[in-house]
Amino acid sequence: MAFFLERNVVALVMLLIFIIGVFGLVTVYVEYKRMYDDLESNTNCKNRFVKHIVLKYESIVNLNMSIGNTEVFVNKHLKRCNKYGMSLEQMERLSRLTIILNTSIGVVNVLLGLVLDLNLKSVAVNLLVSTFLAMLFYFLEELFDIEYMYEKLVFLFEEKLDGIMINKKPQPLIVPADKETKKEIKQLKKLANEIDIRRENGKIVEEVINQYLS
Repeated sequence: MAFFLERNVVALVMLLIFIIGVFGLVTVYVEYKRMYDDLESNTNCKNRFVKHIVLKYESIVNLNMSIGNTEVFVNKHLKRCNKYGMSLEQMERLSRLTIILNTSIGVVNVLLGLVLDLNLKSVAVNLLVSTFLAMLFYFLEELFDIEYMYEKLVFLFEEKLDGIMINKKPQPLIVPADKETKKEIKQLKKLANEIDIRRENGKIVEEVINQYLS
């Protein structure tokens, strides 16, 4: 243990963990930004995540099913967007856990240095590296501001999907009719054709139904 602490191996480990955390942070930001730019372009969706969510929404609308809350729908499907085998939400959490891990390593480094009476210079170097990486990660978090980007992305998604709901005419469900139903429909059409189309006194539908049911 003393060997690792005094040879700055701990500092290298913390640096590696930091790089992994930053990679996750940047990946999440880039994916959200790509989706945002794709939605903002007002053209056909090219981003695979955007395309998947929009097509899913259109399918539900075409089936005459109620979405309920569009924001909930968007949040639910954004959390399922996967990159490198994990969701973007999981990747963001993992990136934040790396800085907590680094800070913990820095604290443990100091405690072990005091207990094992190690070289204070090595202990100080590890502590400074841990502190610097924590501050740098916090700066990158503020710079990318993933939460704000996510909020803007959800808002754009809501606008686009609500527009689909308003402009898209739901397609009626086509249910195959059996022979008996087809026969009844044919008879009903025949009876309707025999009745005066002028709809006198607004009773055309009632006359068709009464004659058919008699």
